[in-house]
Amino acid sequence: MRFVTEQGADSAVADAPGATSPLWHEFVSQIAPRYIDPGALDELTQADSALVFRDSAGPLMIEDGHPRLESEVVHLRKISSDAMKADPELMFTGLSIVRYRVADSGVVAWLAAKTAVQDSEVKRMVPQLTDNRAEIQQMSFNWQLGVVRHDRSWRISSYQNRWDWSFVGM
Repeated sequence: MRFVTEQGADSAVADAPGATSPLWHEFVSQIAPRYIDPGALDELTQADSALVFRDSAGPLMIEDGHPRLESEVVHLRKISSDAMKADPELMFTGLSIVRYRVADSGVVAWLAAKTAVQDSEVKRMVPQLTDNRAEIQQMSFNWQLGVVRHDRSWRISSYQNRWDWSFVGM
């Protein structure tokens, strides 16, 4: 649950998703080994990994020294296991609803790109995007993490994550 809340939805790499990003390399070399089983580390931290939220398509989160998240609600839906395996893997399944703070300019640029119109047209259609106030990007983060025993703790061995997002508060 700590990984889901601190890294899955609010990783430092959220706005720096590329494989060449120094933040991604820091995540892979310093943060991921604390949570991921050594046998799965290379596979789960590939450049196209969806283990943590990384987005270059949406507007960047506001980085002003205050929290990037307005809120996060985490629901653990199910814990299951395949006891027939020699090395049992526990599966944790849940949903997180995360609300990120994003800038007007980022929302304008994103909407203009998605709708193939000029920034000025987006601002005319949605005048709230000209008030220089933070907007809210809401993410539904459906996650499933498999964990296995590693020494005296448990480490992530597999995952299936999906993000669906929309804008609210405009």
